[in-house]
Amino acid sequence: MPIFEYECGACGHIFEEIVFGSEEAITCPECQSSTIKKLMSSPAAVNSNNDLSSSLSGVSSSAGGSCGSGGFS
Repeated sequence: MPIFEYECGACGHIFEEIVFGSEEAITCPECQSSTIKKLMSSPAAVNSNNDLSSSLSGVSSSAGGSCGSGGFS
């Protein structure tokens, strides 16, 4: 269930809304207007104890791979 950020075109109120379907009608919680604009939101970062860096802590950085340098010297 994605959360989107919206701005009301009538009163300027900015709010977030959980969207269950692509055809759901969104209205402003302040003035009930349907003149709504979806805003660009920054992505959420996940920070947990089981992130990639902790799971790779035992892997040696000097281990060679079969893929080469990827074009970098």
